[in-house]
Amino acid sequence: MSTHTFSDLRTATYCPRKLYYRRRDDDRRPPEGVRERRALAFRYPALLDGDDLAAAPIAVTPTQFRTTLSCAGERLDPDE
Repeated sequence: MSTHTFSDLRTATYCPRKLYYRRRDDDRRPPEGVRERRALAFRYPALLDGDDLAAAPIAVTPTQFRTTLSCAGERLDPDE
């Protein structure tokens, strides 16, 4: 019995040959840089308080990032 992931289904729908090569080469790791971006989710409080964002893997300026993060925090705050 083999299991199939959503990612496999998506890849097979787009390009069955790509799925074949991915399985043959056993390339199931996330792309480069994804681990660093995912780690940001656990640093939100520190990022709002002034952690250095110069080396962070973000696609906007540090000021834009903090503003967006702050606005999201205000909208999603369960205490209000």
